[in-house]
Amino acid sequence: MAYWWVNHRKTYKQEKEGGYLWSPKKNTNGYRNQFYENMKFALVGDIVFSYANGKINDVGIVKENAISCSKPKELQDFDKEQWSDDGWGIAITWRSFPKSFLPSEHCDMLTSLLPQKYSPWSVKNKGGNQGAYLAKISPDLGHFILNTQPKTWLDDLQSWISDSQLNAEEAQIEAIKQDTSLNETEREALILARRGQGRFRRNLQEIEEGCRLTGIKDSLHLIASHIKPWRDCSSSDERVDGHNGFLLSPNADHLFDKGYISFSNDGDILISSQMDRRNLAFLGCTSNQKVLGKAFTSKQKEYLAYHRENIFRSE
Repeated sequence: MAYWWVNHRKTYKQEKEGGYLWSPKKNTNGYRNQFYENMKFALVGDIVFSYANGKINDVGIVKENAISCSKPKELQDFDKEQWSDDGWGIAITWRSFPKSFLPSEHCDMLTSLLPQKYSPWSVKNKGGNQGAYLAKISPDLGHFILNTQPKTWLDDLQSWISDSQLNAEEAQIEAIKQDTSLNETEREALILARRGQGRFRRNLQEIEEGCRLTGIKDSLHLIASHIKPWRDCSSSDERVDGHNGFLLSPNADHLFDKGYISFSNDGDILISSQMDRRNLAFLGCTSNQKVLGKAFTSKQKEYLAYHRENIFRSE
């Protein structure tokens, strides 16, 4: 789950009431704009903070990934000369804060928490940065903003977030079921990949910090990988247990999922005799390598025992 900050400016009322974000795809000069490009990277279940009129009044959940779409009719009268009609749209479910968050009252904290590049807000000018629309922010900043709100409201918000993410997951699965362009095998594979990923990934991120092989920590480049595969789990609890997995880069996920590597309880990387060492190196893994990050939890070790016994190609 990622955190985002959107600067609404003139379109706050329309985007909140309409339940969406919308941006053109490029600047008026035809050049790319990172704040518009970010629309493609916000994923279902991500958290979005709405900044307008000098304060953050709302938090939202991404309901659907970005789609290419025309400018909404209620925005047609805004900046006709500046905005192209061709843009990105994201469906959002909004919820209002009980107490406005004023960035200008937290400049000391924001100095260290705001992104160094592509920041949505200027501590120096105490306002939204010119040209900034959708900006990715750190979980630390996201948690800081949320923790300014009453605890009872936060507890309720967490339930709302969990329910929203589950509903979005089920909506994705239903869309796959109705997609007539897919054959039955493709449909089953896509449903398997979607079901439980929202809950599982969220639980996994509470335990894992980054890829155990490469050290990559950006969630955009990491896969929520089961240790004991979904198909082998004996209960729904095992399928969404955060201890039953790692966040892995795509290459590492391929090697681990297919059993070409496994991990010892002490963090040694075990390499299958079936794996060509040259190809292994190309995929970012070498002999005598140790896993990165903190020691495995006791439950991770239990799942790893299953992986070594049933998934790992030891011979």
